[in-house]
Amino acid sequence: MAADPLGPLNAAIDEWKSALLNGEGDKTRAVDSLQEIIFTDDLVKKVGQPQIDAILKDFGQWADRNQQAKKSNGRSNDGRTGPIVIIYEWGETFDINKNLKTFMVGGMIGRNEISVFYGAPESGKSTVVIDLACCIATGKKYHGREVMQGPVLYVAAERAHTVRRRVIAWAQKYNDSNQNFPFALVDMDIDLRERKVHTKALIEAAERIFQETGKHVVWVIFDTLSRVLFGGDENSSKDMGRLVVNIAHLFRESGAHISLVHHSPLESLRLRGWGGINGAMDTTVRVEKTPDKVIIVEVDKASDMPEDIKPKFYFKIESENIGPEQTAGVIVPEKDYKAPEKPPKEKARGRKKNPKGKEPPGLMIAEKALTECMIAYGTLNNGNQNIPSGVRTVKKSVWKKKAISMEITDSDAERTQSEVFSKCFSWMRDNELIAAYEGLVWRVPESARRAEQQTQPEPSEPPEPPEPSDDLE
Repeated sequence: MAADPLGPLNAAIDEWKSALLNGEGDKTRAVDSLQEIIFTDDLVKKVGQPQIDAILKDFGQWADRNQQAKKSNGRSNDGRTGPIVIIYEWGETFDINKNLKTFMVGGMIGRNEISVFYGAPESGKSTVVIDLACCIATGKKYHGREVMQGPVLYVAAERAHTVRRRVIAWAQKYNDSNQNFPFALVDMDIDLRERKVHTKALIEAAERIFQETGKHVVWVIFDTLSRVLFGGDENSSKDMGRLVVNIAHLFRESGAHISLVHHSPLESLRLRGWGGINGAMDTTVRVEKTPDKVIIVEVDKASDMPEDIKPKFYFKIESENIGPEQTAGVIVPEKDYKAPEKPPKEKARGRKKNPKGKEPPGLMIAEKALTECMIAYGTLNNGNQNIPSGVRTVKKSVWKKKAISMEITDSDAERTQSEVFSKCFSWMRDNELIAAYEGLVWRVPESARRAEQQTQPEPSEPPEPPEPSDDLE
């Protein structure tokens, strides 16, 4: 006989009813716990959303009746005596010291919170996070700000070897006492979307660190969000909701501050993917690299922090020698940097005064990708009568691949990527910015002349892509 898929959920409901009757926990925490079971066991798929909604509604109504009974006469809805909950109103006895916000980094990042550090690819965000993590682990001030010293658990879901080298470089440059410090690196694939066992393993790892060091883990870092989502869709509220539930569970059980390292789209300074992720975070920290390679680190969202005192730092990445022909990037302050005034926006080149149709999303990326493809892979037409003589052409497939690699859309779905590119292609063709024939694309002569300054002489062979540098992230 097949097992009842709702068995674990019903058992958990019974346990929570018993706990609430005895005054342990609350409705919100109970529902969060039940949601974890629903996500982990994929119950919506197994029994359907209406049945799940009905179960949660019944439990919620029971919890409300139970709470109301306790307020009115100290008895629950089933007749059992329960504790009377006393809620202190303003003006009565209230210990404010037990409710003050404590900081992991003074005036910047709260102790009991969840945060995200985000920025464009190669903006330096991972190096920034490693610098802060080493300060936490050693107790060294973070560029003038006090920190809460304690063990750090760094989940390097990608490029763990690079993280190791950067920690070594940081220790070589800043660890004056030459003492070991509690920086634990997890080098494995972690699935925080489906596998509850991985969340449990991290809780156990934090407990082992406590047993070895005598100190509770202060900070758990996931680098990056997309890797611990483990193939999930960043734009899906379902996939991202599961990740947030698992993160919240780890936060409650470990007592550590939890941080995600995440990307932003190339064309904007915002969190990539599902819009709800911003609301799920207590603090968001934006990392941006200027054209002259200055790293700007700015808190742009922080719970209960006035807008006019949100911290902002300016850094650069220096290469530190850590061995024969071995270097790694470390953060150093950039004290003399002055932010330039924002120049007025330039009018788009090659655009008509009255373009046909509304500009599609991703157009800026599509145009930039075409320019880069023309520079790297463009060939001159020397004989095809259907293509103007002397224009530089590039394969449409090469352009499309480049535009997708530059994140023409936030979505990882191939169908969505193709649709966004097709809309940009059609808009540019309809507005006579480009023309195409048998899979080849070229700029129309007028816009080609305007873009001439951005082109280079035709390379004899397509250049090899550069090797990724340790100093970029």
